[in-house]
Amino acid sequence: MKRIHTYAIALLAFSSFHSQAQDWSLEVDKENIKVYTREVEGSSMDEFKAITTLNFPLSKVFETLKDASVLSEWSKNTSHCEVVEAKDNVQYRYSISDAPFPIDDRDSYVKFTYTESANRVRIDIEAVPEYGPKKEDYVRVTESKGYYLLEKLADNQTRITYQLHAEPGGSVPGWLANSASTDIPFNALTGLKQYLEE
Repeated sequence: MKRIHTYAIALLAFSSFHSQAQDWSLEVDKENIKVYTREVEGSSMDEFKAITTLNFPLSKVFETLKDASVLSEWSKNTSHCEVVEAKDNVQYRYSISDAPFPIDDRDSYVKFTYTESANRVRIDIEAVPEYGPKKEDYVRVTESKGYYLLEKLADNQTRITYQLHAEPGGSVPGWLANSASTDIPFNALTGLKQYLEE
């Protein structure tokens, strides 16, 4: 009886995981980049997951993602980014993002945690909106949680997965919220590739 009960729990857990794994919807498939989205209950912003393969060593991709000073050079709409605190494998960053008129620009404090293991690196991302003082010129991003996962496929080939859900704070029109869920990850991975190629 105990064995049957354990099997039933395992089956329910698998079914739950399977249903979660199936709720992604493929929205973009071009330029070797796939972008998936899924709805998040209670949020106007969809969660996204973008996947691509870059023909560069994992170490080079990681070095670029870890360097906040170059983020504005490859991340569209990011006008400023700086590390405000760093300790061991953690960075706290402050950044400013330009928004299309008439939407107010956003700023954010974000915690980056770096976990390195054999042939892969995971960069966990989490907004910490109360880390620093709010500024009148910007709307503070209230929530942002996700990660970059870098996986070595070959010496000069790295698969990158970028998954994130964010609450931008303030008022955002529905059309912009919907487009942002695909535009942000696609532009980020496209910009990263172009930056690495320079």
